[in-house]
Amino acid sequence: MLISALFVADAVRTHAKTATPFDIVIVTDDAAATETDRQWMAAKGIRHEIIDFEPLRDITISLGRLTTATLVKLLLPEIFSQRYERILYLDTDLTIHADVTPLFALDLGGHAIAAQRRGVVFPTTKEQNIGEAHFAELGMSRPYRYCNTGVICIDVAAWNRAGLTGRTLDYVRRNPKLCLLPDEDSLNAVLDGQFASLSPVWNMLPRRGGYMAAHAFIEPAIVHYAGMDKPWKRFGRDKPLLPDPQAYRLYRAFLAHSPWPDWLH
Repeated sequence: MLISALFVADAVRTHAKTATPFDIVIVTDDAAATETDRQWMAAKGIRHEIIDFEPLRDITISLGRLTTATLVKLLLPEIFSQRYERILYLDTDLTIHADVTPLFALDLGGHAIAAQRRGVVFPTTKEQNIGEAHFAELGMSRPYRYCNTGVICIDVAAWNRAGLTGRTLDYVRRNPKLCLLPDEDSLNAVLDGQFASLSPVWNMLPRRGGYMAAHAFIEPAIVHYAGMDKPWKRFGRDKPLLPDPQAYRLYRAFLAHSPWPDWLH
């Protein structure tokens, strides 16, 4: 969904406190962007890179709401190995609320990635048992350290030395039913907890349920609308009866002065 990618890219650009000290790049296959999209990106100083999805065509995606596009993040460190030392990968279901520049100077402690740890606290014993059984099936070892891949800071050289692109894609090919979240499950299976932890400031779930308290004392720089609760939807599945309208309003403001003013519905 290119509009959501354009929204995130523009938010990163506008929150940078100085002239953007990094490239903002949107990657797609050759059919995803229209001429209007390309002209808008060029006017905003956002790079558009067309990449070949062919290495992903033979991979089975088990979860119906996902496509092979979710695996593209696993290709980026190889594709851009000669251009960038560090990549900050951002999913498109995010809202950006602060300058992300500090992440490019983050000390990864020799790890290939920094990401936000998830699956630490479960609301019920049943959900904990299900989660830990899944981690065990992935081949992970205790104590389980499972990360979310919606926001990843990547040391390109360390990633490529570890051969993570080939290893993760091979894992998905061999375990399609096990990898319901193919990018996330495969990366966690291969890394087995070997990643630097990002603060929740950089990848916070929205103001819902158990995260209400966290939002009371943490002001997130990035909010991640994982699952079905998407920021461009005013109402819908997995949203509370009276959802926080902040994200929807941000989309409305972005689109009002764009070539796509009627995109929201």
